[in-house]
Amino acid sequence: MLIVVPGVPEPKGSVKLIRRGAHNVPIMGGSFAGHERLKEWAFRVASYARRAMAVNAILEPQDGPLAVDVAFYLPRPPSAPKRRIHALTRPDLDKLLRGALDPLKGIVIVEDSRIVSASCRKLYAGPDDPPGATIHVWSV
Repeated sequence: MLIVVPGVPEPKGSVKLIRRGAHNVPIMGGSFAGHERLKEWAFRVASYARRAMAVNAILEPQDGPLAVDVAFYLPRPPSAPKRRIHALTRPDLDKLLRGALDPLKGIVIVEDSRIVSASCRKLYAGPDDPPGATIHVWSV
């Protein structure tokens, strides 16, 4: 199944555990503004995933071994050479992938632990490819 999500992809930061008294408390890294953008991005990914499920007449999240291929199209900074297609800027690819796959849980996939193979890349958006992400999920 192919999911095309428009908009600027947002990374999901790392969770850190800090000690508060006798308990460990998970704290998400990053700024509050980044957290709001991540919530909006996650909502967008989930919405487009639901649409793709309906278009493909898939009623249940996929279970079993799955593969994913994700392409992130990021806005080109003014300093980037025009001929360069691969994005060499932040955010990190693994955090972008986490931000795109976590919202799929319970909608497209039962659990992200079912993903056994992943391919992903960061590219600069262009006139033919506006900022966003393409997420392809299939059974292996």
